[in-house]
Amino acid sequence: MDPEPRKILVVDDDILILLALARAYRRRSHDLITAASAGHALTQMEKTRFDLFVINIDLLDQSSYELVTQIDERCPYIPMIITTADEGNFTEASKEISNRRKKGTWHLLEKPYHLDLLNSLIETSLTPRADHPYTNQARSYGPFTHARSHQRKPHILQTKLSYEEISAGEIVRHSMDVILTDISDGGVGLLTNRPLEESQVVRFEDSLEGRSGVVSWSLPMAEQTCRAGIHFC
Repeated sequence: MDPEPRKILVVDDDILILLALARAYRRRSHDLITAASAGHALTQMEKTRFDLFVINIDLLDQSSYELVTQIDERCPYIPMIITTADEGNFTEASKEISNRRKKGTWHLLEKPYHLDLLNSLIETSLTPRADHPYTNQARSYGPFTHARSHQRKPHILQTKLSYEEISAGEIVRHSMDVILTDISDGGVGLLTNRPLEESQVVRFEDSLEGRSGVVSWSLPMAEQTCRAGIHFC
């Protein structure tokens, strides 16, 4: 018997985004339900138990933060992906969400985002976890199934990664935007728009106090999206 489809509630007052996501998930194994306002979202929550919430924090009626509070109270430990187009307010939005989201995990994603990246975060959020469902620790990412020496916790952050390679006898420095997905004392998991090479040395440019690390593994997840694990040096 096929497993019951996971249910996702997407809340956004941009109708074009709702239509695009509904079209993208029409043939997928998950059920995606849309709501154009916080009030509509609460009505949907009365009728359906959801496995994931995707919420635009920039709703025009400014009710999105209260919706985060309501979800935290009604649906504890159900993960959230929260989106925002306000680049200048990213840090303050994180603080406000942390004050309201007392249970479970959440990811903050900046608009505009590539649909493949959102899909990867959705799959990451919905993947069954090996640890207890009521802890706030992220599951293990990547091809390894052995126990970690350090437990990783969700830590969603957009940052830059730099690395060097030799091309035509010259050392060339590259930089790319990445999204951290989890962090521990020993390393981080992240999403990239191109694969990294195993054993490659990388450096975080504007976060994590400029720490360096070695790529433990790197795997393609979807078009233009890869997942990688970095072990701190």
